[in-house]
Amino acid sequence: MDAGDLQFAFVETRLNLEPSSAANIVNIRVTAVNSATNSLASALSRRLSGHHSDSEAETLFDHKNLAKAASIYYRKHHETPRGFLWRLLENNTVLSLRVLDIAQPGHAADATLILNFIFPTPIAPSCVALADPVELDALSVFVLDSTNCLHTFSLRPGIFRRRSSLEPAVADLCKSYSPAGLSGKLAHRMTAASADQIILALNDGGILRLDRNKGHEHPHYTESVSNAQNWSYGMRSFFSRSNTVKHGKWNLDYSTVIDAQTSTLGTDRHFLFTISIDHRLRVWNSQTGMILQTVDLLDSNYESSQEIKRWTLDPTHTNLLRVLNVGDGRGIVTVYSPKGAGEFKFWRISAKDDGSVVIKDLFPDLGLQAVSPSLSDAWTMADFAVGLQETEAFDMWVLWKNNTTYRVMRRSSQITDLPDTWGYWELVRNATLPTAAPRCGPCDATDPTQSWLELLMRPGRFTKATLETALSIYERSIGTSTGQTPSKSRNVAESITALVSSTAALERSTSGAMDYDQYRTAVDTHWKRFYRLVTELDKQRGDALSLIYDGQCDMAWVVCADYVSAVRECSDFERMYWNGASAALQPVENQALNLLGTAVDFVSGFPENVLQTCHSVLRTELYQESSKSETERIRHFYEKAAFWRGIAEEDCQPVVERLGKNFTEVTNDVYSTIFTHVLASKAHSAPMRFPLTSVGRKLMINVVQDNVDMLWKIFFTQLILLVHMEFEWDHEEDALHHKVAVDSVYTKTVDVLRRLALLKWLTQTEMRTAALAGLDESDDSAAPRRPDNMPLATALEMYLAKDLGVATLNREPLGLSLTEMSAALCAPDSMVTISVPLVQMHLINDERADLALELAAFADQEPFAVYVQGRAFLATRDFATAATLFRKAAVGMSTEDAEIVRINASLLAHTEAGYLGHGLAKYYNHLVTLFEKQKAYSYVLEFAQLALSLTFSTTPDSAMLRSDMLARQFSAALMLSRFDLAHAAVLALHDASPVLQRACLSRLVERMSETRHSAALVALPLPGLTAVVDDILAEKCLATRDPTAAGSPAYHQILYAWRIRHQDYRGAASVLLDRIHKIQRSGAGADDCLVAAAEGGTDTPLTQQYLLVINALSCVDAKQAWVFSEEVEGPQGTTKRTVVTLDELRQRYQQELARITAIQNNEFGFEEGDDLMDV
Repeated sequence: MDAGDLQFAFVETRLNLEPSSAANIVNIRVTAVNSATNSLASALSRRLSGHHSDSEAETLFDHKNLAKAASIYYRKHHETPRGFLWRLLENNTVLSLRVLDIAQPGHAADATLILNFIFPTPIAPSCVALADPVELDALSVFVLDSTNCLHTFSLRPGIFRRRSSLEPAVADLCKSYSPAGLSGKLAHRMTAASADQIILALNDGGILRLDRNKGHEHPHYTESVSNAQNWSYGMRSFFSRSNTVKHGKWNLDYSTVIDAQTSTLGTDRHFLFTISIDHRLRVWNSQTGMILQTVDLLDSNYESSQEIKRWTLDPTHTNLLRVLNVGDGRGIVTVYSPKGAGEFKFWRISAKDDGSVVIKDLFPDLGLQAVSPSLSDAWTMADFAVGLQETEAFDMWVLWKNNTTYRVMRRSSQITDLPDTWGYWELVRNATLPTAAPRCGPCDATDPTQSWLELLMRPGRFTKATLETALSIYERSIGTSTGQTPSKSRNVAESITALVSSTAALERSTSGAMDYDQYRTAVDTHWKRFYRLVTELDKQRGDALSLIYDGQCDMAWVVCADYVSAVRECSDFERMYWNGASAALQPVENQALNLLGTAVDFVSGFPENVLQTCHSVLRTELYQESSKSETERIRHFYEKAAFWRGIAEEDCQPVVERLGKNFTEVTNDVYSTIFTHVLASKAHSAPMRFPLTSVGRKLMINVVQDNVDMLWKIFFTQLILLVHMEFEWDHEEDALHHKVAVDSVYTKTVDVLRRLALLKWLTQTEMRTAALAGLDESDDSAAPRRPDNMPLATALEMYLAKDLGVATLNREPLGLSLTEMSAALCAPDSMVTISVPLVQMHLINDERADLALELAAFADQEPFAVYVQGRAFLATRDFATAATLFRKAAVGMSTEDAEIVRINASLLAHTEAGYLGHGLAKYYNHLVTLFEKQKAYSYVLEFAQLALSLTFSTTPDSAMLRSDMLARQFSAALMLSRFDLAHAAVLALHDASPVLQRACLSRLVERMSETRHSAALVALPLPGLTAVVDDILAEKCLATRDPTAAGSPAYHQILYAWRIRHQDYRGAASVLLDRIHKIQRSGAGADDCLVAAAEGGTDTPLTQQYLLVINALSCVDAKQAWVFSEEVEGPQGTTKRTVVTLDELRQRYQQELARITAIQNNEFGFEEGDDLMDV
């Protein structure tokens, strides 16, 4: 039966399973039961790890990334985490487990760890089962390997959240047991009836029941064996029989179970429902082992062996049975028979008080053949799921496969109406990849590499493993394979670009000029080849393995080999857009669809150069403010885009044919319908008590990406068509603006495109940052923060998606919620506000100011937005632009009603938030702090001066603010050697803080002395501070041991000049006398004496200092011509204070001259104590 012209009601959204951080992966090796098995596993591991050659790239990709079996399990008794995805990888030797919840309670930590259990031997097919213990908040996992060893895991929720919770429990995670009942037999299927009971279907038709023993009893399980003929069955004959089916190396009895489900039917008993190869449905009491009912799947009667054999099922058919628990001992069993065209049958099951059950065919005279997506292809029913809504509506989901292609269909009706509504199926639109490659034209500013990279590296589209495998295969195909691992310093995008671009060469044309067109075409051709290779690998990832329906959240999932697809409900517009015009729509809605289709078809015929011109003009409209009126803006767009030059009359004729002459089909109501349907936001107004998990956030990002792509195409083409129609008329009275509010439509369309452009940037800009540490609780603080260990996320996920959530987790239609949240994000007038300045502040705080500047095009001119732009330029060290923007935002950011500052103070440092919105003086003080951190001292001076000029006595904390600004102004002036400003700041500090004034004065003296500005220092007017400067210089002189040391400031000479300027002649002489003594003690005096004698002169530093001292004392009265001298005596270095007169200094000067003369005349003294005796 064919689905016919059924309509799309749902759409898939792909979710890659690649972890956002390498730190989220935890590998746990399961201990081997015996050494022989362990040796075998080690050899297998070595053999597989040796597949590093490029020739095995595709095989290794399949081995490492593509699951052969996978499904989702939802716990029934505990809420968080509730959904778990399990996958079998690496030839069924690795069981990968992760949480797949979309939302969770706000207090719960996000479970982001991926647990990979590595088994020594492959896991047996269909032998993974999960259960939810009633008493314990844990997940029970049962795994049977190919050696018939049963591994039981008990995983607490914390294990999926933090490594610290996992490490102490590793030794107790797994308990292994080898059932005796499996000796010499094959377990064809395993089912967990509960956390304490496992049921194994054997190849001989028997069923092995394992009941867990409580506590630490050994063995771990109690075994019971039964079969369809006799529950007390003990030993089966080992002789083969005629009623068997060959399956691999084993013969399977006709009674071998190929599918099984368990249910309590709302009672305190457990029932087992099985389908076996003999096409029979059996109901068992799993506690007593009794078969309660046996019926044919389709309620057919056949007795002969030929008929029995004809109705036998293929053992590979496993998804044939679903049990729906209605409650109160009632249930609905849905079975599928693949015989013939395939048929569904529905059975009503009722449990009696005596333990028996009654099974009844709901529609005995009706054959409900499976409805396939189309008759043109060979479709196979691969899986199905059923659910019951609160309204008693019976939902049914079916997964169809055709090789690696799959389709999902769904129907919903009351169970009693099922025969009448069986043909009313709804389709699920597949998550398809873009098949149209980026168009390459001569108007491209560069080669098409950037467009191809945007297509390949779009977040959530292709995994890193897919791209690396394609890169390896492509490298081998062009013969440049080196057999070496690509450099880790180069990321995937760089490696792909380097390889693909190297395949084309820039050559000269016949005229001798560089043939850029040929080069661009060659590069584009190679990119197309690489993209085809990537898409072929991606098809392997899309092999559907199972279909899961979560009745509690009313959401279906398709689990594929390397990703999962969430099935969400279409919005009203998506239904209308994808299904096309129909009688079910209102006339105005059909007109709107006609207008949308006309615009898309019209623009699709544009040459590439025309399209690029249109995009260029549109960017001006989106990102630049304009003082023009709407009418002028439309005309400007028309003239600048000039798309009418690149299209012919025949391109415009279809527009007239579809919209009528003079576009009579275009009205205000049509545009109103488009804006109403497309931008309808139905987000819940209830509080979002349950935030999205990391899985939910990534899924939401992908939903938004898909919607943005669709809406951008719609509104971009609408804008082009609107401008075209506005100027396409023969008579002015026929112009479109006479019947349509063109100005309003144009403005709304540009607003929508601006919002979509912002969302496109937010959803396609990825970064690794520690900002998600608060969201990703699995990160261990002790783990090294390598780049690959940091979570990789989009800007929208990091800064906005964490604020999205759902109102409840019970009966919340999550598929519809995702659609509504995405619509709310895309609508320009939505309640979901996207504050560009706040996102920029996040980026700046995360040290990504470069991305904050990219986002500046979307910011408005509000004071806070301008201030944030300044912060972004400041972080990139563009101080001039930052200062300009800070000045522009000054008034708005200093007012007391700066609400935006208070709302978002968490993004600012505590001290920063306190200085904003409290007057201009504090605002400029804040700017001083910002520039000071960047060491931009010229701007520190500027804004410090502004802050001082606006600090009045009435300003709160004026004294503290003034002293702080003066200190900062002084420090900045000192760093810039602006000593005049530093001097002014020191003088101004007298009233503000005398202690701070002295400290600053000391720094000023030291800085000017070090930078050889001693003359300027001596000339500084420092009223009331002369003595302070004298003390500072005196301390420096006292601390100087060798005044002649190279590079050291000449503090003695500076202090001498200072005292001479202030007429303290005796003090000046005293300091120079101290310098003379230190020169003599250092031995430099003797060296200078020898140098002077060799040159035939008598001028040395000592003689110069003596002359200066004599001159200084000559300026005072003869009675006052003396100074105190601290002279060192004796071997102990004791000091003695003596009085030295002017006459004594003259004598010492003469003695020094005599020494020089004696040396010149070779008259050496050799008496003890003569400082020349060593010469």
